[in-house]
Amino acid sequence: MSSENCSRNESYDFARYAVIVYIGTPIALAGVVCNCILLRLFSKCHPRKSPTLYLLVLAILDLLMDLLYIPFFTVDALAIYHQNEFLYHIWHMYAMLVFGTSRM
Repeated sequence: MSSENCSRNESYDFARYAVIVYIGTPIALAGVVCNCILLRLFSKCHPRKSPTLYLLVLAILDLLMDLLYIPFFTVDALAIYHQNEFLYHIWHMYAMLVFGTSRM
């Protein structure tokens, strides 16, 4: 299918792009670092009591959310705002994989 037949499904203005790329991505990267530290800290606690186990699971789930944010939102914003077709196709394949996996 050629690009003349395809229409743009979404566009990014600079404010939305800036919030996602310049604010959201550094927060997600800081979350990855901090949650890795927490994961290491809470996994060393041998008597896994309820509060410690809760915080360990919370750190794992938050780490997964941070890791999903970066390719899902940041790459999408970069691809659409800069009109990078290659990056958009990579993002689209990733999004279809995540969507398909979530439906199983």
